[in-house]
Amino acid sequence: MRDVLKVPTETDMLISARQEILRSRWIGEIKNLQREDGSWGGFHSAMKTKERIGTTEAAVERGLALGLETSDPIFRAAINCLSRLLK
Repeated sequence: MRDVLKVPTETDMLISARQEILRSRWIGEIKNLQREDGSWGGFHSAMKTKERIGTTEAAVERGLALGLETSDPIFRAAINCLSRLLK
């Protein structure tokens, strides 16, 4: 809604939609499968895995598609993990 319909961030409609998204089963799955270090396993892999979310790359892509933002705790933990890896 924010990006496609250009709805201002602070509107009640967008705030309500965001709260619903954060309570969704799909966001819950991403959160529950995140490891203590902020990752979801390996960063990237061309190989298929049996995991529900096989890589950190896949989890970040899914989170972005679902509407997570860099300010969300799930992504803050992932950003910290990736920053440690890059150092």
